[in-house]
Amino acid sequence: MLQWHLLKIEKKVEDAHSREDFKERNDENWMKHTLAWQDGEKVKIDYRNVHNFTLTNEVQYFPPKARVY
Repeated sequence: MLQWHLLKIEKKVEDAHSREDFKERNDENWMKHTLAWQDGEKVKIDYRNVHNFTLTNEVQYFPPKARVY
């Protein structure tokens, strides 16, 4: 049930999927984590920002970029 609710609101998936009808990235609106909770039939959906930094100095942050195939 959670996945169905998420698919309903997510018109574009930037993760491991690509869609030909969305050729350009839209990080301003879509670079976020989607959080979902289910309590019986009730579903709550919320979002959390994606960090643009690392939690250690041992690795560097790689900003997102357009996929090219």
